[in-house]
Amino acid sequence: MSLIVFEDELTENFYPLTLTRASFELLLGTGTLLDNLLQRFQTSSVSVFSRKYLEAIIKKRIRKQNVGRFDADGDVLLVNGLVNPSSKDFGKLTRRDGRFIAFSGGNIVLARLPRRVLSRLNRNGKFPFLDVARIKEYNRFEARESTLYHYPWELVDDNTNAIAGQTKGRPSQQIVNEGVFVTGPRNRLFVASDAEFETPVAIDTRKGPVMIDKRTEIQAMSRLEGPCYIGKETRVKSATIGEGTSIGNTCVVGGEIEHSIISDYTNKAHLGYLGHSIVGSWVNLGAQSTNSNLKNTYGKIKARVNDEQVNTSRTKVGCYIADNVKTAIGSLILAGKKIGVGSHVYGLVAEDVPSFTIYAKSLGKKSCELEPDSAIETQRRVMERRGVKQTKDDIELLKHIFQSTRAERNSMGIVRGKFRI
Repeated sequence: MSLIVFEDELTENFYPLTLTRASFELLLGTGTLLDNLLQRFQTSSVSVFSRKYLEAIIKKRIRKQNVGRFDADGDVLLVNGLVNPSSKDFGKLTRRDGRFIAFSGGNIVLARLPRRVLSRLNRNGKFPFLDVARIKEYNRFEARESTLYHYPWELVDDNTNAIAGQTKGRPSQQIVNEGVFVTGPRNRLFVASDAEFETPVAIDTRKGPVMIDKRTEIQAMSRLEGPCYIGKETRVKSATIGEGTSIGNTCVVGGEIEHSIISDYTNKAHLGYLGHSIVGSWVNLGAQSTNSNLKNTYGKIKARVNDEQVNTSRTKVGCYIADNVKTAIGSLILAGKKIGVGSHVYGLVAEDVPSFTIYAKSLGKKSCELEPDSAIETQRRVMERRGVKQTKDDIELLKHIFQSTRAERNSMGIVRGKFRI
């Protein structure tokens, strides 16, 4: 059966993280949400549909799939990119026979439909997924709210179980290096043969598995507590990595990290705390940058989503940092705050920071707009340091996001002009 993975308006709840990536590219456990779906559905025909401005960049990141088009035969399975792959309702729906459309609230979770129905909705190789909801000729089912992810903190909540589930059934790798001290079951260790350890290192598997991917380096005096995942070619600099943490490929991490998700090519190389947070790609967190994840009152934390204040119903919520963000030395980020694409922050961050903003309110400075040319040049320099060539698509993406987020900056009084400390 052919598979189509799509994103809908729920993607906006994950801004600014999803300004630069499709919802199904968000990391959960040891891979993206799309990776999780592809493991569940073994099919050679996969198409993904996202916002049009992302298509060029997604084609480079997801090379094996059709992007923005479908040419399936027979029945087609439509799956929302924000589906919770481990939810019970989703599991039941995937085993259901016949043709149907399943919803959670007003959002499509999963649908099995003949290609001819999609062809009726087809517009130049694309089709509007909201129109699928209007089809009346097939059974309709309602799934629980938890079948879809609605907010970023739900990914953080699920990351612990995701790592444990995704390592289940894999052959474990026993570490024999002298100086690597393991507490807990050794069959919960999943270590690539070319991973390197500079001893002493402590690994604790009592709460769950620890997975260390290919060509990763764990430096001396590090402590890893499962469930956690360390991606390919990542360097762990004498860090404490707590449970529920996923770190992407080609990162450098230090200090203390727990219950957090860090995307590829991000640096948190120095001391400082990161907890219950999601960090995008090509981010640099300066020395002693730290976030709060708990109110002094131990009360429930609120966060702004689409200009509305949302009660997270959680006592621990961290921060959400989009791609290309840079934090200066000693930056402090309060619980539930977001920092937009490409922004530079200094000092205390006590409110959401729009994309392309230089923010230093606690230093008595007026927040200024970051010029796109400056952001593009910074990205080029950072990529060059990692041996990655900046492409035209990278540049066009930054330009598009700069334009599309201008109204947000205007509403928050971000001024144009040179920033100086």
